Amino acid sequence: MASQNTIKICEPSDIIKDAETKRKSVFNSTSVLDLVKLDNEEVLIKYLLPRKSMANKDWPTLLSNEVEKLKELQLNQNSNLVRIRGFVKDIHFERRNNNFPGLVVDYFSDGNLQNYIEKHSDLPWKKRYEIALKITEGLRTLHQFGVYHNDLKISNILMKGDVPYISDYGFSVVNDPCRSNGIYSAPLFLSPVQLEELFLGSKNPTPYNEKDDIYSLSFILYYIAYLKKPWAAEIKDTSDASLICSILFKIKDH
Repeated sequence: MASQNTIKICEPSDIIKDAETKRKSVFNSTSVLDLVKLDNEEVLIKYLLPRKSMANKDWPTLLSNEVEKLKELQLNQNSNLVRIRGFVKDIHFERRNNNFPGLVVDYFSDGNLQNYIEKHSDLPWKKRYEIALKITEGLRTLHQFGVYHNDLKISNILMKGDVPYISDYGFSVVNDPCRSNGIYSAPLFLSPVQLEELFLGSKNPTPYNEKDDIYSLSFILYYIAYLKKPWAAEIKDTSDASLICSILFKIKDH
């Protein structure tokens, strides 16, 4: 495998999609992930599709610049961050029948935090504390390097046994809380400022910062403490941005 503290700049031929990885892959038709092999180890590739606002910009170069920013972060060996293994500027994405840049990261077969909690309904408080602390330490590492997550949520906390790792960090040009088709990826975890501006369609939104990440973290900590999402009784569909807005701003007015 490539050195643990570097991001390998890959050629498309370095990324292997063989019969075994295709058989084990569980991603649906809308996913931007694939299980592949790099240096004979199973990893994930995330295809980096440009947002509409980036359509007229040099997308691969923007991403290459982001890779340079993240290289130093990879030197931190105990950060509870999913390691970025490689970056490829142009690779074919079969489900879209088009070529895009791709990011290669560690593969975690144990699933995410939500999967973990669903399997451990009687999770001891000591274990909850340890998981919460490691997630918080991982976020602190990101902020120490001037990196904001932009999309921190339960599904972006991956588990290796009982140990959590933050995934999908960095790449601020990719991690937009609002997808290009206008559907909010996880409005429940957005700060009130970001949610209100996105929902109302602000033309000059407030730049994302560490406070927004910390707000998102608080919802993850709630989930760990109570083993359920906030407002579980009121919100059945956590993608319902309008309902979440109405609850948040009603609370804020009191």
